[in-house]
Amino acid sequence: MKFQILNLFFLSSLLYSCASDSVPGWDKPEEKTTSTSEEFIPKPINTIDNGYIGFRLNSFGSSHLNSDPKAITFELFSDDPEGLFGLASDFGVWFSTRVNGELKTSVTSFYGSEFLPGRDLSYTGSDSLVFKIDSKSDINDRSFAEWPKELGAPFNSVTGSPILFGDEMAWTIYNDLDSTAHNKFGDKTSLNLAVRQTAWVDDFNENNPALNRIVFHRFQVENLSSTNYDTLRMGFWIDPDLGNSSNDKIAFDTQTDLAFAYDSLSTNVNEVQGLYHFLAFALLSDTESDTNLFAFPHADIEELGNSPNAQNVENLLKGLTKDGEEIIHAKQGNATKFIFDGNVLTYSGWVDDETDKIARMLCVVKPFSLGPGEMKEVVAMTTISVSTDYGVAFNFINTSLKEARKKGQFWKNYQ
Repeated sequence: MKFQILNLFFLSSLLYSCASDSVPGWDKPEEKTTSTSEEFIPKPINTIDNGYIGFRLNSFGSSHLNSDPKAITFELFSDDPEGLFGLASDFGVWFSTRVNGELKTSVTSFYGSEFLPGRDLSYTGSDSLVFKIDSKSDINDRSFAEWPKELGAPFNSVTGSPILFGDEMAWTIYNDLDSTAHNKFGDKTSLNLAVRQTAWVDDFNENNPALNRIVFHRFQVENLSSTNYDTLRMGFWIDPDLGNSSNDKIAFDTQTDLAFAYDSLSTNVNEVQGLYHFLAFALLSDTESDTNLFAFPHADIEELGNSPNAQNVENLLKGLTKDGEEIIHAKQGNATKFIFDGNVLTYSGWVDDETDKIARMLCVVKPFSLGPGEMKEVVAMTTISVSTDYGVAFNFINTSLKEARKKGQFWKNYQ
């Protein structure tokens, strides 16, 4: 099997600030307390958590929160003094390509998923195919003992044991082969993709607080079809819920290639202890072309609508408007693929000045080709910072990004 590698980094971080120079939350975490909100109670199999941050994973690739636990794939959450609070209620991957002119799309996230558990349709079990291990796992643990190396979960070729990334890790696999599950955008044909998803966190590090707030994700996208995809488009759909989710704003930092959602400084509407929240996403790789996002289009609900079609999806993944027009920079007048690239600290340049809206982010990676049997690797990042000081919260997401890029790409050795 051939591999292509694009490294993205999905990083989640939390920062508390006060009037003094000390920053609460940077000490070793105490024993975790459970939130009274049922939707934030960690699950033993599909949740990993290092005491500061955590996420939930399942084998459908969808993360929209509802009453069905199988629909919760990725829920980013973290500790505050009162318990857990959610940071992102939806996170997933969008794909599109054309075969002989025919448009095909598949998504794991937009109020549900078009993917099912397993590498193919042979899996018919009722259990979610999520396996979780940590630094204390051994043969007595179900996930360790049943580690699905035959499905592509990373393992030591000498001992046959699972390979642990970080200190706690979860792994799953899902596919889009069932065309009857394709009901999001009116496109009923699948791309025949399988996605292996790995996620992990490190334990507490008192010397580097930023590393305590990182969640890494690795996506391995396999082409199961006999068709060569000359141009496969891929983007990450993120629904941030920062304090009051109805007034989140979004922006793109051209200096660091960082896409992020944030609470507005001008409106100062925060419903979680008066804190400012930032949720960011960025790429990490060896080469400049793969470090930079390809596009960050306007994909919030007001712009996209609740019923987009397949053509809207392809247009957005091209860095265009949903209707296929070029995005025109509101301040400079030129065509661009990145909206809201102004300075959110000074509120200068093109900033998101809309109020009372539900924002969404679509972070698009550079298009790539994927032949039959080939696999594309994507390792991803988000960072979340929370502080009573707006500047501190903003600067911390950039600090976290720098620390993440220093950490290296050891996962390349475990394809």
